[in-house]
Amino acid sequence: MKTHNVTLLSATGKTEPAVIEAAPGRPVSVTFRSETFGEVKVSEADAFECLVKLRLMLEARHYKILCNAARINVYPSRMARQMGGGWSAYLLTMGRAAKLPDLVDILDPAAPETIASVQAQREFYDAWTKSVVAQPKARPQEITPDLIEAAKKIPNGYVYKIDGQFGPNEAVPPEAIMGAWKVNSAGNIVGDFIPNANYQTKLARDLANTPTSRPKNGEDSH
Repeated sequence: MKTHNVTLLSATGKTEPAVIEAAPGRPVSVTFRSETFGEVKVSEADAFECLVKLRLMLEARHYKILCNAARINVYPSRMARQMGGGWSAYLLTMGRAAKLPDLVDILDPAAPETIASVQAQREFYDAWTKSVVAQPKARPQEITPDLIEAAKKIPNGYVYKIDGQFGPNEAVPPEAIMGAWKVNSAGNIVGDFIPNANYQTKLARDLANTPTSRPKNGEDSH
């Protein structure tokens, strides 16, 4: 059992200590205790989802929890949820793909001015995803020997630059195709690289495939 001390902040500016206890295993089970709210138990697929449920409960009574999970620009990737149980998330910057150094512990303390509602956090995440996808993709691409060999087999066709590893019988999603080169009748690559306007980086695809929790019936999302 892991115990984390956190701080609550009311709409009037009053702070109050609280404790979050996390049991090992999946689904993740969390017990939340404070003087105002008593004891609340939550069980969800991952830790971040547990914090979302707790935050919605707090928001209904105009309280916020001062931790990274509630920062407007923090959100977990699918891998962070699946492999790490959602205990870590990325600190996001508009227009820039998140990297490993951007990972933060969701229960580490955060300043009041960085905290947002569940809804505002989701909106920031959606805007960030679009800003990453919209980055320029027309940078020069190297024509590798395997592309030259592939072109010989498809005269008058196209050879494609793929982002990621896919098996011979595995369908490649359109957003994983970085772009293509034209192949002439002799099986040679000709012309410039043609970028795919719908291409998304691997991280952006992982985040886009991450389930975004929505308030259940009766839950407040203000």
